[in-house]
Order: sequence, then structure tokens, then C-alpha cells
Amino acid sequence: MNIFSITASAIAYQEFNNGLAKEKLKKFCLNRNNDLALMAINYLLYVKNKQPFIETIQSVRQMKEPDYDVKAACLDFLGDLDIIPNTIDHE
Repeated sequence: MNIFSITASAIAYQEFNNGLAKEKLKKFCLNRNNDLALMAINYLLYVKNKQPFIETIQSVRQMKEPDYDVKAACLDFLGDLDIIPNTIDHE
């Protein structure tokens, strides 16, 4: 059920700038279930307006619980916005 909620929230946010959908996506990014968090963050890589999610993604990146894939998705998100360097040359 949660995967459908994430997908519906991503569509509602992207297409209608729905505030409730935005808040749900933020909560899913912070979810302790790495699969759900990863799915939400991956959707956010493709939304037009990423600004409302920057603080949430930075928080997820600093958490100890997320696995490598979730942290890598955070790096992709923040790197796409040039907030952090995310290139092969960056160490």
C-alpha cells in the first residue's frame, strides 16, 4: 500500500503542487524502511521543484540508519542541485 501512496504523492506534487503530497513525500524520505525511503527519493530526482525537499534530504543523508542506496540517492539529489559535489573526481 505504501508504494502506491509514494507514487500517488509524487504525481500529485509534480502535477498539482499538492501540499499534502509534498509532506507525505518528506515523511517517506525519512522512513526507516530503506526501500520506501529510496523510492521516495528516487521520485524526487525527477520533480521540477526540488527546493522544498533539500532540508529533508540533507537530514536523511546525516542519519545513521539508511543503507548505501538511500545515501547515494541523497547524494544524487543534492549533487543535481549543485549543493554538494557529486562527481567521480570528488573524493
